[in-house]
Amino acid sequence: MRMLTLTFGATVFAVSAVLAAFMAGLALGSYLLGNLADRAKNPLKLYILLELGIGIYGFFTPLFFKHLDKIYLPFVNILPESFYLLSIVRFFLAFSVILVGTALMGGTLPALSKFYIKNIEDAGRGAGRLYGINTIGAVFGSILGGFALIPYIGVKETLYAAVGVNLLIAGWLSILLPKFHGNIAVSAAGKKNIAPQTGMTSQQRFVLAAFALSGFTALAYEVVWTRTLSLIIGSSVYAFTTMLFTFLLGIALGSFMMSALMEKTKKREYLLFAIIEAGIALTVLFAAVLTGKLPMLFFWMAQIVPKNFFGIQIVQIAISFIMMLPATLLMGALFPLVLRMYTDTIDKVGREIGHVYAANTVGTILGAFSAGFIFIPIFGSETSLKALTWVNALIAAFFFLNYAELRGRNKKAFAGSIAVFFILLNLIIPKWDPMHMNSNIPNFIKIIAEKPSVFIDKYLKGSEPVYVNEDVWGNILVYKFFEGSINLNVNGHGEGGTYKMDMPAQIELAALPSLLHPNPEKALLVGLGAGITLGALEKMQDIKEIDCVEISGGVVKANSFFSPYNNNALSDKRLKLIIDDARHYLNRTEKKYDLIISGPSYSWISGASNIFTLEYLKLAREHLSHDGIMAMWFHLYNMMPSGIESFLRTVSAVFPHTTVWFSSSGVEFIIIGSNKNIYIDYAKLISRLSDPNVKSELGRANLSQPESIIGSYLMGEDLLAQRIKNAPLNTDNSPFLEFFIPRHLYQWDMLNNAKSLIGEVLAVNVPIDGASYRQGLSTYYPYIGIKSAFQGWQSESAYLNIFSFFRHQGSEKEMSTRESVPRIIFRQGSSNFELRAAYGKSSNPKTILIDATGRSEREIRAGRFDGNQLLWVRKEEEKGSAYFMTWFCASNDRQYIGRFYAPSGRMPEFERIMSELDKGIDCYRP
Repeated sequence: MRMLTLTFGATVFAVSAVLAAFMAGLALGSYLLGNLADRAKNPLKLYILLELGIGIYGFFTPLFFKHLDKIYLPFVNILPESFYLLSIVRFFLAFSVILVGTALMGGTLPALSKFYIKNIEDAGRGAGRLYGINTIGAVFGSILGGFALIPYIGVKETLYAAVGVNLLIAGWLSILLPKFHGNIAVSAAGKKNIAPQTGMTSQQRFVLAAFALSGFTALAYEVVWTRTLSLIIGSSVYAFTTMLFTFLLGIALGSFMMSALMEKTKKREYLLFAIIEAGIALTVLFAAVLTGKLPMLFFWMAQIVPKNFFGIQIVQIAISFIMMLPATLLMGALFPLVLRMYTDTIDKVGREIGHVYAANTVGTILGAFSAGFIFIPIFGSETSLKALTWVNALIAAFFFLNYAELRGRNKKAFAGSIAVFFILLNLIIPKWDPMHMNSNIPNFIKIIAEKPSVFIDKYLKGSEPVYVNEDVWGNILVYKFFEGSINLNVNGHGEGGTYKMDMPAQIELAALPSLLHPNPEKALLVGLGAGITLGALEKMQDIKEIDCVEISGGVVKANSFFSPYNNNALSDKRLKLIIDDARHYLNRTEKKYDLIISGPSYSWISGASNIFTLEYLKLAREHLSHDGIMAMWFHLYNMMPSGIESFLRTVSAVFPHTTVWFSSSGVEFIIIGSNKNIYIDYAKLISRLSDPNVKSELGRANLSQPESIIGSYLMGEDLLAQRIKNAPLNTDNSPFLEFFIPRHLYQWDMLNNAKSLIGEVLAVNVPIDGASYRQGLSTYYPYIGIKSAFQGWQSESAYLNIFSFFRHQGSEKEMSTRESVPRIIFRQGSSNFELRAAYGKSSNPKTILIDATGRSEREIRAGRFDGNQLLWVRKEEEKGSAYFMTWFCASNDRQYIGRFYAPSGRMPEFERIMSELDKGIDCYRP
């Protein structure tokens, strides 16, 4: 699946086509090879050959996948842009590539059952045990693959490990084969003894149809559960592995339990089938009732368990068990029961097991497709669950009426009571709260652990849904946040918005590459989000053509709510909007761009992780013009130092000239990569910033002055090489970010990440060229600690912005900026902050404040700390007051300048903080 999505894309249509092809292969194999198992002289030998074939074919599948592009891409380029046509092409190509392997897999259960089952009375029990063992193997395979093999040895190596298991099984059984000679279910003359194939009885048809319908609901439930649980327990690869593990475990245990009880079910199979179907419907409905409460259950459980990866995994497993395990136990119990009902002669046991397995698999294909493309887009997950339970309830009622060992009047009364009960239960189920369901609690574990009331009051209670929608692409939520912002969540994760901490990076992501490129005319934006980056890109004066690739059509629909904030971005005539996966689009186009900009998305989310790998960056580089620039967003929060280093090394391995720039939000940074050397053309920068449209747009991110742009520069390729030399590459085969970042989401904070990134760097050379700047500039980055008592959402109710100082190399002249250049604000404990500040040397502190603020000398107030001087001044701004301060540290002979922003209504608190600030400054020796 992982390998094929790299070719076909990670869209829901592509993934569904691949999944359908896989399951179709299983169904076809079980149907055809079941007949072969009955005719085989030695079914165990047939099983050995199947395992051997699976291993050999699996060994060569990477080679097949490698050349699949050569067949697929020509089809894509000649077909009109239609997801229906593309899905058909993907299905048949995937089916053709994996057909042999999946068909052989589908034939293993009928072949082994034919060998194992000695009499017809044991058909259900024996096949149920084998089915349970097979599914338990899938459980362990999913755990080992997701938690150990792929992260530690790689994707291909995991495939080869599976190949090794297949070959080992084949070799081991080949050695044991002589011991089983003469103990074969069908004799050497088996072909002569096989009963002639006759048509199915009406009861067998009904049983097979009912089991296919049950397979339909089972996979439909699984699709809806996965969609819903990803909102509650997260979208990491471990969350999805946990969901799959739970689903398979329930199936396996249910099959084992029914196999053990098989002797007690004689002559009551149809009644039991009806009870199980009713039980599935009932347990799914009860799970639907609980689902609306599960986000808060996660919230409270997360405060009890250890705040690390294993502690949160316990919570994820518990939530998954609550939702899925009761129903899946009953689903698993159906397989041995149906075999008991369907098989009637030992001579045809292989064929009949193959028919049952194939019928159920065909049902699962239709169920998965219907849930993803019909039920959820039309009705939503909640209503889909309720509607699907009616299928199980109707199956139960049908069997009660026609086959159960109940007498006439009792049958009708029982079936009628089932209908009334389900109607009432559907009516009383409370609606799910969209804010709770989209709260993305796993990403806020640190805040929940330290300030649970902040999360509830500021986020859950302080937010108001504006637009809620589910479609084939996922869950879309637009909501009003506190302080008047409006934000976009996709599948529970923030993808943009107008919150003050989010706006700067979205604008800077478009601005930086546009200002650094000498003449950017064609741009590709990967990811629409709230449209803020797109709107900023459209304001850049040189841009003549913009392509925007967005994987979710739902995000495009939601953008109407952000039109007032993104300059009505979707109406620009230069824009071409493409609904596709970014890698898939770049694979099928030959177009080249001056700029390729990857919008904000999280590198550890399954699917999105594909656009953070080495292979994707190489693909993007191939679509850049000779002086093209690639700009990528990355974040300090929900991250670990090695994750940042890994991505920076991956970018640097593709682009020989890579630079890092801090966003003015202070919690994100922009990575710029190019094949050519990157520098700031100061004269051109001044010219571009003189455009009123550009200047006003950049003003929303505090970047309207040239010094603001210059001041966001952090490091270039020389310093970067020192930071990342030992970091692992993030590749398709070894997806370090996708598998290791989720293990540290709950442990690392921004302070540790920034310290790791910046290290001991005290000065960097800004790559700048211009009439008065030909010698370059130096900016210094020591650590300064400021202890305060700020409270609020994510622990800041104020920004701490830092002015940058630039000094000509070889000159003692100091120059201060006339506009603040925001820097990072960090939380340390519950009330301590540490920030990275720029500094100058031999500066006059009063002159700095007067020059920076326009205030008079009479307004400057003074204080002292540890014998050092502190000066500060207050300046009224549009939405509050800014406190500018400068201080001198004798321990390192440096002069610093900083800025606090105090929102309206918080003035008394900030007056107190400023009056006590002299007690909380630590001077660090560089």
